Amino acid sequence: FPVTIDVLILPSLEDAYPMVVLESLSVGTPVLISRFCGNADDVKLIDPEFVCTSDGIGEYATKTKSILQKYSLNSNRDVLKKLSLEFFDIKPLTKSLVELYKVATFTKENLTNES
Repeated sequence: FPVTIDVLILPSLEDAYPMVVLESLSVGTPVLISRFCGNADDVKLIDPEFVCTSDGIGEYATKTKSILQKYSLNSNRDVLKKLSLEFFDIKPLTKSLVELYKVATFTKENLTNES
């Protein structure tokens, strides 16, 4: 049976590119993430309420309440699914991730070799 999640709150303040956020959006589940996540700017384009600008619990609580109200309707979740497909099409996303991992691997290898 299908399960509906009200909202995904990513617990990490920093994440290079949290895929769980994209997976949630693709099925119409709203998200709440920190501004330090690698895809925060893109997620903010779908809905600015999805990104916290401070680390304070107050903002997280306020935004969670707003998101729950706004996305309680299935029609709003359907729009969310469509927008996530527009913004996070797998082809350009895969290319971006490959480049991100190449840079991360290159940086890590250079730091290891310098030690």
